[in-house]
Amino acid sequence: MEKVSKPSVKITCSNKDIIFTCTLTNIEGVTFQWNQNGNPIDKKTEPNLTIPLKPQKKPDTFTCSAVNKVSKETSDAIKPICNAVSDSGGHGLLFGFDFLTMVCILAGGGGLVLLLIIITLVCCFRSRRKSQMRFEEERELRLDPLTKAQHPYQQAGQTKHPSDPEGP
Repeated sequence: MEKVSKPSVKITCSNKDIIFTCTLTNIEGVTFQWNQNGNPIDKKTEPNLTIPLKPQKKPDTFTCSAVNKVSKETSDAIKPICNAVSDSGGHGLLFGFDFLTMVCILAGGGGLVLLLIIITLVCCFRSRRKSQMRFEEERELRLDPLTKAQHPYQQAGQTKHPSDPEGP
């Protein structure tokens, strides 16, 4: 009997499961032991391991050990990266983020843009109104000396027309 070669682990992702396959050059007389995060998985002695696919914040590490009467070899630790399928209507990813997260981000951004447009319009209207009021005040100030100063020969309430000749 020969020494066991170092096993390698192949990962296959399906809609609901992750399938690990421990491969060797010669599997004759070899038993397998699977470890999850360094802890043995009981009663898993086949070359294939199937675990349910679930969302994980930090993926678990898996190793496969191949054992025969002569030696024992362990594979490199592997972290499976498979996307869990959500049962909430099958929404996937949009721009690398969860669909609902992106909808919230885009709605918030749209609301912010709308708010900025409204603030800009209000400032423009206030500035224009202030400018018009300033123009009216300047006009009144320019006309004020002309309306108060009366010619001594004119009665109050009469205004002199510019086309009237001066004097009798």
